Amino acid sequence: MTQAVEATGNGGVAGAGPGAVSPPSRRDRLRAATIEEIIQTARRLLVESGPEAVSLRAIAREMGMTAPGLYRYFGSHEELTRHVIAGIFTELAQDIHRAMQAAAGPAEEPPDDVTGKLTAKMVAACREFRRWALNHKEDYLKGRC
Repeated sequence: MTQAVEATGNGGVAGAGPGAVSPPSRRDRLRAATIEEIIQTARRLLVESGPEAVSLRAIAREMGMTAPGLYRYFGSHEELTRHVIAGIFTELAQDIHRAMQAAAGPAEEPPDDVTGKLTAKMVAACREFRRWALNHKEDYLKGRC
């Protein structure tokens, strides 16, 4: 398990029985917030200046930290990059999923028309992907992503 995932999980809850869920400690909340800030800073640098600008030193400088301090949260630059990419794909997938859930089949078709429903969901997914891409086009300028 990666360090970033460990920070957001429930690991280390002493005395908790099976199924017992205790709220995260203040320390865990601060760690999770710092991890999120690191990921968002890396994403912002990626969008504004391209992949060559996303170094641990640049991220640390933006956050007022030292580059070695980032290793408390991510084991490597590659691990941080995977989290940035995963965040982008998760955001896109959630938006597409919501659009598909909201899609209804054609009104003139019978309720058991599977093809119509699937078509409506596919069209909704494609439209949402296009909307998302247009709203995030700065992420893809000049082949940065």
